[in-house]
Amino acid sequence: MKRLVVAALLSLFTSCGGCGAPSSSTDASLAMETQKNTMTLQVIEDFNRTTEYRLQQIKGKVGARQTNGDCFLPECPSSMLSQCVSGSGKSSGCIGCLTEASGEACCLCPEGSQATYQGCSALKQKEVTLTPNCKTYRFPVGGDSCEALYRNMEQIPYLQGLDGWLTMAFIMPAFNLRYFYVFDPAPGPEGQICVRGSLKDLIIPLSFSVFYPEWTRSQLCPKAWEDFLHKVRMHEERHARIAQESIAELKQRLHTLSFDSRCGATQAEAESRAFEAINMSLGREWREFVQHYQTAQDDFDQYDYKRQQAEGPLMNCSLCK
Repeated sequence: MKRLVVAALLSLFTSCGGCGAPSSSTDASLAMETQKNTMTLQVIEDFNRTTEYRLQQIKGKVGARQTNGDCFLPECPSSMLSQCVSGSGKSSGCIGCLTEASGEACCLCPEGSQATYQGCSALKQKEVTLTPNCKTYRFPVGGDSCEALYRNMEQIPYLQGLDGWLTMAFIMPAFNLRYFYVFDPAPGPEGQICVRGSLKDLIIPLSFSVFYPEWTRSQLCPKAWEDFLHKVRMHEERHARIAQESIAELKQRLHTLSFDSRCGATQAEAESRAFEAINMSLGREWREFVQHYQTAQDDFDQYDYKRQQAEGPLMNCSLCK
């Protein structure tokens, strides 16, 4: 009996989802069953729509603009006046601001570009690991003083975090699940065709959208503002690490999944039932993943909130006086 190989795509945090079209070796009835059986993963579809809607709402409500900076590297000050120029002459901003051994700030450029002024040395560039698949957004916050800045942030929609805490920045990870599944012959009752499904070539791409505040009057208190942004970047980077660790654990669990065989009067019927068994198992794994993932992120927020409370204000307004 010929093995059937089918490609599938499940978008876990984005707006599109469902399984890809069956391979040419399947008939029309299996194609219909394949489309129908994706409904067993409705929980993923609902989560996708909610997350994508919230992301678009945040972008619009806080007036966020995307930058070309790395998600977790300090942004270069406007006073540096450095640009990155590629071999084709295209210019862009620095993707991060680093500090050389001499203590001088330097502009880190994308690969293939050179800084027009105060570029980072080759040695310094080798020390940096950039964050792949990460988009950085910045949203403006006004205020003529440190205290006014806090008050204004409290008025911005979508910045109220866990238990009413003020969210100074936030990160939104996105995961996709791409895989191939195969059907192999399996023993079963006489007169029935039986197959067993299994996952192959499992890939889970991970990407991030990170939102940071941009104080429009930061020149009033540059030291306190830079210290504040450093703490915020460290916090959001830890959220990213939790996402990466959670995905690694999910991938390991999915690789070890085994599925019961399914039988039918025809090859198409047996494969359709085996496909449904795969979808049901993935749905259960997804629910467990979301629960454990959210618990890990919430636990970190609770821990870091208590740590920050013990250390003092997140932004030290006394440095502004």
